Amino acid sequence: MSALANAVEARPRRRAGSGAGTHIVVLALCLGALAMAAVLEPARPDKPVTLAGAVLPPMCMMRLTTGVDCPGCGLTRSWVSAAHGDWRGSLGYHRLGWLIMLYVALQAVRHGGWLALASARKAFDRWGAWLDRGLIPLAALLALNWLWGLIAAG
Repeated sequence: MSALANAVEARPRRRAGSGAGTHIVVLALCLGALAMAAVLEPARPDKPVTLAGAVLPPMCMMRLTTGVDCPGCGLTRSWVSAAHGDWRGSLGYHRLGWLIMLYVALQAVRHGGWLALASARKAFDRWGAWLDRGLIPLAALLALNWLWGLIAAG
C-alpha cells in the first residue's frame, strides 16, 4: 500500500453529519423556528397569525391546491399559541403542536450542547441518536392525527 492509502486508512471515520457545521445549521433552524413562534402574534377567532400587524399569507400548499388539510396544518398557530402561554388554543389548532415544539427544543439543546461542551460530545451524540429515533413515532403520530382529522371532517 502507498503512504497516502495508509494515511487515509489510519484516519478515524466520521459519521455523516457529525461535523460542527451540521450542528450549527440545525441549531439555527431550531432556534429560528422557536423564536418566530414567540415573535408572531397569536391568532384569534377574528384574526389570523400576524407579524407586526401584517397578516401572514397562507402557507399550506396542499390546502391551497386541494382544499384538504395536510398533516402539519395548524402547527404555526399551535406553536404561536404555545409560545404565548395559550395551551388550550395550541391544542385546538393542532393536537401535536406542543409535542413537535418540545422535540425541536430538545434538538436545540442537543446541538447547542454539542457545540458548547466539547468534553460532553460523546454523550450528546448518544442522546442525539435516541432523539433522532423519535422522528419515526412522531411521524406516525402525525399521520394518525391527520387521518383522524380527515375521518372526523368527512
